[in-house]
This record gives sequence, structure tokens and C-alpha cells, in this order.
Amino acid sequence: MIALPIVLTVVLVLGVLVALALRSWVREEARTEALIESPATHTVSYAVPDGQDPAILVAALHEAGFSARAHLEGGFEVLRIACNEQQRAQVRSVIEHVDRTGFDGVPMHIGHAKFVGEN
Repeated sequence: MIALPIVLTVVLVLGVLVALALRSWVREEARTEALIESPATHTVSYAVPDGQDPAILVAALHEAGFSARAHLEGGFEVLRIACNEQQRAQVRSVIEHVDRTGFDGVPMHIGHAKFVGEN
């Protein structure tokens, strides 16, 4: 009978920790969205190739210090990335050099990354 209160306490503590972690994650996502959607923030858009998981690119850009958000635009998955003109080359390099495989497990190579609106 003594074990039941201990188990309930552990479950309660774990539940609180999960709730706090989720709250932190949601707040970070809200900050990223607000930054990218702000008219004062310079952004570039990158159309994610078919079969590519945009989460891999978002994670690589985040690791390099950039904020990025994936969304659907005209039926295509597009990343909006917060960066200024001087950072475009670095963002392009991160996208081009990220290790990636498609949804089918086949390695993908995209070559030169072009932002939306570039020739």
C-alpha cells in the first residue's frame, strides 16, 4: 500500500515535467513564428524539393543560428528563413550541405539551392 502513493507522486511529477517542456517548446515556436511573420524581418523563401522532409532543413538552419518555418504555399512546402542579404550565402550553404534522404530512404542531392524568385 505504501508503493501506491510513491507511484502516484512519480506519475504526477513526470506529468508536470512534460507539461513544462511542452509549454517551453510552444513558446519557442510562437517566438519563431512572430519573428518570421514580422514586417521588419528580412526573409528568404526556399521551395523544399518533393520527397524532402522540411524538418531536417529547419533543424540544420536552427543549428546554424537561423530561424526558419515551414508552411504550404500554392500546394508546395516552402521554408521562410529569417536572414539579411549578407547571410543569404550562408543560408544557401547550409541548405546545400545538409545530409538528406527522401521519404523513400533514397539519398537526395539538390545541387545549387535557389530561393523563391531567383532565376
